[in-house]
Amino acid sequence: MDTRPRVIIALTRLLWAFGSTVSVLAAPLNYQAIFESQTTISASSVDSAGNVYVTGWTTSPQLPITAKAFQKSFAQTTCGYNTIPGEHGSPGQSFPIACAHSFIAKIDSSGTGLLYLTYLGAEGNDISQAIALDAAGNVYVTGSTTSMTFPVTLFAFRPSPGRGFVAKLSADGSSLAFATYLDGGEVPQ
Repeated sequence: MDTRPRVIIALTRLLWAFGSTVSVLAAPLNYQAIFESQTTISASSVDSAGNVYVTGWTTSPQLPITAKAFQKSFAQTTCGYNTIPGEHGSPGQSFPIACAHSFIAKIDSSGTGLLYLTYLGAEGNDISQAIALDAAGNVYVTGSTTSMTFPVTLFAFRPSPGRGFVAKLSADGSSLAFATYLDGGEVPQ
């Protein structure tokens, strides 16, 4: 049981009683609750204001996607099967393996607020492996994909499917400035 909130409240009341100024400390984000066990963070970056950007992949349709996110929906698709052999020559059981999709998140410099979180992907495995920022706060991610319908933008460098991708996300996480397929890259299994 976490007793920290009670201790903070008691300390606040004590300081107030003696006329001391009280400032309320915001609780840090619960990163385990945000990213869950079905999520892998593969890269991160920090901007000049101290905001933290993370990217990676997930098989969870339950990430807390923010209201203005570029991609709010998670394509629940199957990218293979895991087969457990049966006993004494019986056929066994097959279990679907969910496809993984990229995500990008921005966390404020205090570590207490999720500024945005968006998915990025389509029907296949979409694995973000690197992230970079520019001076305006736009985010660049690159990785690998098996999706045939990755969200490439109009006039993309390579609009037809490839094994990799690069994308530029707006500073507020609400739109793609560009996204294109690239050759190369391998999707982790």
